[in-house]
Amino acid sequence: MRHDKEGFAQEAIAMAKVGKQVGDYLRILLFSKYAEALPEAMDSIKSDIDPFTGCFVSRLPITVAMLRFSLKVANLFNQGKTDEATEFINTGVFQLQEGLDFIQGESSSLQQTYEREKAGWQLFYQALDAAEKALQSGEGWAIEVQKATQEIVKNCHVN
Repeated sequence: MRHDKEGFAQEAIAMAKVGKQVGDYLRILLFSKYAEALPEAMDSIKSDIDPFTGCFVSRLPITVAMLRFSLKVANLFNQGKTDEATEFINTGVFQLQEGLDFIQGESSSLQQTYEREKAGWQLFYQALDAAEKALQSGEGWAIEVQKATQEIVKNCHVN
C-alpha cells in the first residue's frame, strides 16, 4: 500500500489535467478543420454546435491552439511549476504535432477521412433506398431482410 497516496493523487490529477488541456487544443485544431471541410459556412456550423463543441471552432485554429499552449507553458514556468511545465511540453508537443500532421496539407488525412466517410454514407443511403424499392416490389430477399431486422428490434430491450 502506498504511504504517499496524497502526493500520488495530486500528481495523477495534475497529469490528467495536462492531458485534458492538450486535448482541448487538439479539439480546436480538429473541430475547426472539420467545420472547414464541410460545405456549409463555418459560422452556421459553429452556431449549430454552440455552446458545447462550438467553442472549439475557430477561424485561426493553429494560431489559437499554439498561442494557448505557449501561454500555458509560460504561466507554469512563471509559477515555478517546472516539472508540470516540462510534462506539459513533452505531452503537448508530440500530440499537437500529430494533430497538425492530420489536418494540414493539400489533401490532408482529415480531408481524406472526410471524403471516405462521406462516400461510405452515400453508399449506405443508396443501399437503404435500393432495399426500400425492393420491398415495395415484393422481392424475396428484401422481405427476408425486413423480417430479420424486425426480429432483432423486437428482441432489443431498453432499461
